[in-house]
Amino acid sequence: MLKRIFSCISEGLMRTLPIILLGSFVLVLKSLPISGYQDFLNEFLDGYLLDFLSTIYSASLGIFGIVLTVSIAYSYAHHSQNSRLGSYMVSVTALCSYFIMMGMDVFSLDQAGGSSVFVSILAAVISSVLFTTISQKQSSRLFHNYHGMEPTLRDSMFSIRPFAGTLLFFVLAKLLLIYLFGNKTIQDLLSDGISHLYKNMGTNLWSMTVFILSVHLLWMCGIHGSNVLHSVSDTLFEPMVEKNLAQIAAGAAPTHIFSKTFIDTFLIMGGCGASFSLIIALLLFGRKKNLKQVAKVSLIPAVFNVNETLLFGIPLVFNPTFFIPFLTVPLVNLILAYLATVTGFLPVISTQVEWTVPVLLSGYLATGSIRGSIFQFLLLAIGVLIYRPFVLQYERQTTKQLKERIGELTDYFKKNEADEEHPVYLYLSDDMGSIAKMLADELQNAIADKELQIFYQPQVNASGTCFGAEALLRWNYPDVGFIYPPLLIELAKERGILEELEHFVIHTACRDLKQLNEDFSPDLKLSINITGSSLKNPNLIPMLEQAVAEYGVLRKNLWIEVTEQDAISSSGEVTGRLDRLNELGYHLLIDDFGMGHTSLTYLKSSYFCVVKLDGSLTKEYQNVRYQEIISSITRLSQHLQFDVIAEYVETEEQCKKLLELGCTGLQGYLYSKAIPWESFMEWLPKWMP
Repeated sequence: MLKRIFSCISEGLMRTLPIILLGSFVLVLKSLPISGYQDFLNEFLDGYLLDFLSTIYSASLGIFGIVLTVSIAYSYAHHSQNSRLGSYMVSVTALCSYFIMMGMDVFSLDQAGGSSVFVSILAAVISSVLFTTISQKQSSRLFHNYHGMEPTLRDSMFSIRPFAGTLLFFVLAKLLLIYLFGNKTIQDLLSDGISHLYKNMGTNLWSMTVFILSVHLLWMCGIHGSNVLHSVSDTLFEPMVEKNLAQIAAGAAPTHIFSKTFIDTFLIMGGCGASFSLIIALLLFGRKKNLKQVAKVSLIPAVFNVNETLLFGIPLVFNPTFFIPFLTVPLVNLILAYLATVTGFLPVISTQVEWTVPVLLSGYLATGSIRGSIFQFLLLAIGVLIYRPFVLQYERQTTKQLKERIGELTDYFKKNEADEEHPVYLYLSDDMGSIAKMLADELQNAIADKELQIFYQPQVNASGTCFGAEALLRWNYPDVGFIYPPLLIELAKERGILEELEHFVIHTACRDLKQLNEDFSPDLKLSINITGSSLKNPNLIPMLEQAVAEYGVLRKNLWIEVTEQDAISSSGEVTGRLDRLNELGYHLLIDDFGMGHTSLTYLKSSYFCVVKLDGSLTKEYQNVRYQEIISSITRLSQHLQFDVIAEYVETEEQCKKLLELGCTGLQGYLYSKAIPWESFMEWLPKWMP
């Protein structure tokens, strides 16, 4: 349960990234600390430009709490195993719960921004769990009572009890809070409770340490620490620069080290957690594209100390891996900046600097010395070194999790293969569906970026000479390894990119076939696999013809493999296409012959010139019954004039027996596994006459 909750919070935060990006960008445009620029915003078009930016901000980060509530609830419903659970009603229920927690009688949209993130997470998680639990406990009879209703109306009726029960819980909880603490929201309770801790603390290293720790601990829990402790900052640290100026005016040296400008300039460069150091660490040492991309889009806002993109894009919130450095780097900055000021390396800050002034420039303006900028650079470097091992650890963890999720999807796919079940993986509503969608997206990118490969497995005749090879599609997914090829094909089919995939296979095979025929023998063959779906595609033959013409290869040397199941289930349209391929001179092969759909009479057709025996037959070569089956196929091949290639040949004994039974070609690990093109070119000379 907890694993699912944290996963949904993380996913919900990541879903809001477009809103965060837009809002952060607009916030930077609004807050650039240049007086001339600010005058321009206020005066241009009578202030309408500023109103325009403010409206965009209000509609993005300004309502971030509302959006996040819906996003987390949607993710929770999406991952639920309850097929009757609608993501719509779970999200609506969470939104109503959020408004109840925020206090409907005192709530305004100004409170719906980042400061309400904690309430958003709390409302979304509790309401989703309650709604789901009540839904699951409803009797099946109740669901059947709505039999015959229009599906949308039936689902709505089924949601009445979970919706009412969840809202009742939140209303009672709200009334309890009012009874105990008066008419206050959770935000107010948190703010009042934490502010009380600082009542008699004073302005010193101890109070600054507690303040920085409190802000960052709150952020890690999804609470906008800077907003919650805003009154503390205003009371304890905001007036210190003015007091320093008063001391200077009186002819005395400034003595108040800790101020809000001190915090913004040296402790939290790039935002809470000293995020600028984390961004640099991700760019320098990160290897995962998604994290580096988040770092890149976060870089410009972080220059102006806006870091919501990073906080919610990785995310850092509720992320235990970054808990230690997120707290440690600002504390290290505090200690070093304090020592640098006490020892006289840095002047005591006596100039008020806006929090949006860019890093390095703010150090110079705050101290009136280039030493301020140099010291900021030193702190950034130290922060990068602290963050580095945690960046690497986080990447290892996410890679491990990704491998496990892809492994689970692959196992699920293989089980369905064995059971001959065919779910649509992209439409699955659980975690399998999520990882399938992610893989399909990445596959589409891999095709566009030409990251796929073709491996070749050699085929050898009875005399030990290589006469060709099978072209096999491979996708080496970064940090994970090779994706199970049948799963890859299925995802391409469901995503509608199978034609792009086969275009790559056909063109790559024709290009390599041309080189084989020129460098070794004009009789060498390459075989490619075509799915049943592709046989129904009217673009298949034009695609083959275009590739053959482009590379100038002979059609008879480009073998086309069709699985037995696809061949047997062919429609009239497909058989017509097979006829046309034969007429053009392509050689057709039945692949995986013997998997359970065998129809020997189908071989009487003139479509196929080669049969490839499946491993389910060739691996049982010592079994007398299997020997009889293989022998009958090879005898039939002599009468009907087609060749028989045995797959999964792994031992000399197996090879010898299969040749005795009449097989004319062999393919398997005894000769070579499927290998990249360069390795195949090194292997081939040893097996040519």
